Amino acid sequence: ERHIVQFLKNITIRAALLTILGIFCVMWAGVSLYTVSSLDTLTQNTKNSTELVNNMALINKGNDQYFRTVTRLSRAVAQLQADPSKGPEIFDTAKQSLDGLTQALASFKTAPHPGLEEAAVQELSTNWDNLITQGVTPLFAAASSKDIGTYNQLANSTVPALSRSSGASSETLSG
Repeated sequence: ERHIVQFLKNITIRAALLTILGIFCVMWAGVSLYTVSSLDTLTQNTKNSTELVNNMALINKGNDQYFRTVTRLSRAVAQLQADPSKGPEIFDTAKQSLDGLTQALASFKTAPHPGLEEAAVQELSTNWDNLITQGVTPLFAAASSKDIGTYNQLANSTVPALSRSSGASSETLSG
């Protein structure tokens, strides 16, 4: 106890103030570093969240374009069956939707996928590509070449199975 009192008597006011100021500066620096680190983490999380929203928007756009393509092809085939003299212009809107579907897949493949499992992203990309190359593109080709038998076979068996696979991959990714 005596040593503490003697120690306090020997400290000058200037030394005490400088010591207290030094402690406050170290504390302030620590708080500042923590704040900068927290803001950097927040910025990165916001960026990742934005990229995830963009991923989901691309998936939704692809899904929309798929259904537009199939619906427009169905209408075009119905028109073709009612009037076989109809020209290829009845398939123009379906072709635009098919192009939109293909573009959405290409954009999804090149987009960053932060926070998503790579295996799930790859599965969706593969199933989506299969839906286009093995399902919708041959469906469009059959319809536009007026091969109604092949169109019906694809529309009733091949495309729905590929669509279910793609949809399941999409659910896995978003769920």
